[in-house]
This record gives sequence, C-alpha cells and structure tokens, in this order.
Amino acid sequence: MAKLSVNDLEKIKSDSAPAIAFQDRTYCLICGGTGCDATGSIAVKTALEQEIEAKGIADRVKVVETGCNGFCAMGPLLVVHPGEIFYQKLTADDIPELVESQLAKGQAVERLLYKDPVSKQRIASQNDIPFFAHQMPRALRNKGLINPEDINDYIGRDGYFGAARALFEMTPEEIGSAVGNLYVQAMTEIAGMVQNDPSSEELEPQLTVLKEKYVQQLVEFGYKREAMEQADKSKMDLAIRLGLSDAYDNEVYTTYSEAVNDYFNDKEVRELLSSFNIITQYSNFELLKQQEPGEAQRLGIE
Repeated sequence: MAKLSVNDLEKIKSDSAPAIAFQDRTYCLICGGTGCDATGSIAVKTALEQEIEAKGIADRVKVVETGCNGFCAMGPLLVVHPGEIFYQKLTADDIPELVESQLAKGQAVERLLYKDPVSKQRIASQNDIPFFAHQMPRALRNKGLINPEDINDYIGRDGYFGAARALFEMTPEEIGSAVGNLYVQAMTEIAGMVQNDPSSEELEPQLTVLKEKYVQQLVEFGYKREAMEQADKSKMDLAIRLGLSDAYDNEVYTTYSEAVNDYFNDKEVRELLSSFNIITQYSNFELLKQQEPGEAQRLGIE
C-alpha cells in the first residue's frame, strides 16, 4: 500500500465528514470496552442488529462498536446520534422497545436513560450527565466515538495528521516536540484508564492496545529521524528531552506514577505500565536496538 500524504488524509477526512457529524443516518454507538463486554454488550449488539434488520430500517441506522465510552459502571452502554441519547445497563430484552421507540419513532425510552442519583431525574443527553459534563478530555476526546476496525473513522477525526506533517513538513525541533506531546498523551490516556481502579485483568489488554498505538506513531517519527543528518538528530533529541522534562511536572504523570505503584504486585501490568515511561525510545532506532533488540526486530527495524 502506498504511503498517504497530508492531501490524501484531507481527502479521506472530507469524504468522511457526513458520517463523522452523524448527518447521513442514525448511528448507534455501542461500547465495546472490556467492562461493557463483560456485562453483556455483545449480546446487546447482536440483538440490536437483528431487530434493526427485522424492522426494515437498516438502510438508515448503523450500529458501530466503539472503544471504551468511559462510564464503565453503567454498562452495557449505547449512545444514539444525532442527539447523544445515552442508554445504560441494557440487556437484549430491552432492544425491541428501544428500536421501536427510539430508532423507528424518534422517541427516547425513558426507563433506560441515566437517572441522576441526586435529582432523581432522567437525563437523555450524554453531555448533560454529570460524569461527562465535568470532563474536558483532550487525548481521550474521541473515546466512545471511533470504530477501531475502520481506519477512516480515525482519519476523519484528524487521526495521523500529526505524523504526516512530521514526515513531510516539520523541522527536527517540531518533530521532537511532537514526540514529547505523544508521551504526555499516553500518560493522559493511562490516567483515564485507571481512574476507576480497574482490575489487572481488565487493564492489561487495554494497556497493550494503547501501547501499540503509540509505538506505531513513534516509529514513524523514528524513520524520519533516520533520514536526518546528525546535527538534525541532535536537535530533535534535545527537543524530546525538553518535552519530557516539562511532562514530569504534569499532574497526569503523577497519576501515572501512582498507577505503577498501585499495580506493583502484578508483575505483567507493572512492567507494561513502566514501559510507557521509556516509550519515546521507539523514535530513536539506535537506542531501541540497544535497549529492546527484540522489539526492533519485531518492527522490522534494522
């Protein structure tokens, strides 16, 4: 497959715009995180797809399994767009009513909406639920929105633009700063993952997927570094060190450090968490080959 340019990404983003804005049909975004899967989201998704087909509305309703929505305690979760109608603790038995009322007639099913524990009022829109209303996600701004099996979903939300600009437009200093920013983003995502104290069994697969996502982005920067003269490599490396120095003062780094301690007794999770602290080595192939030769070989870095 040919490498994509920034213009290629812009074209994909433009073509994806109606779907990203939920303008071309109704979207049922069902959470596929481990917490929701454990409480029955797979059965809910199957029932939803079957009921939509039976009602004859499959041409105007699309079911998308996303990554973790974030509100794991309320799973299985479904958010209907447009409108961000938030449904919680669903079972397969709830689906016929939900499809008939919400999807066929546009009327929310009140009993399945979130109930505020203080006011006792039902809340329809996800953004009005206090758990979400008080958040301002940055690295996690696309959580619960992207289909992880559709790369255009990510590109449509500006995915890979940073890496593309680094490869084709950025100076060594800007690339180094971008590497440092990726480090902060990784720490921010980890902080979000551990906020509800998930079990090691829940956390480990999420961390594995998260690490590979950042590894792939950092390796792209590593190839850019390989093409540099030594003087430019030094400029990039200095910018990375400066970025990491700033990152250590960030509160998400404190949360990350606490997580390493919290999961200290689980060797696999502890080591996986700790590996994020040196993840920027994937942008420096010489360093990677010295410290992690097995990883360099896995990634085809010679």
